[in-house]
Amino acid sequence: LDQAMQFAQAAIAKAGGGEEQAVALHTVAAVHLAHERTEEASQAAEEALRLAPATGDPATHRGRAAALLSTAGALCSRRDFEKAAAVAAEAQTLLADLGDARAEASCFHLMARAHVARE
Repeated sequence: LDQAMQFAQAAIAKAGGGEEQAVALHTVAAVHLAHERTEEASQAAEEALRLAPATGDPATHRGRAAALLSTAGALCSRRDFEKAAAVAAEAQTLLADLGDARAEASCFHLMARAHVARE
């Protein structure tokens, strides 16, 4: 996973704008979660959200959705399952607008995981 983090950091360095950096930070957060570094994952997700604000412009939906998924994953790790499900649902809505069924499925998976863990 250390090599995965190196690649994710390289993606951030090469990313052009806020949305591209937000998507790269999604990967950084995922690597941190794989290492069970919840705090670092949360920080990466928060930075991704800062770089991909809600604008209503579909061109920014992918970066925002990635940031939201990172946040939802970090929330699951912190055992805040209700908020994680709500954040994943927000990401799913953005991805549905883009017609990205595959990425949308990731949102549904996270929502299901959060609901199972909550019960």
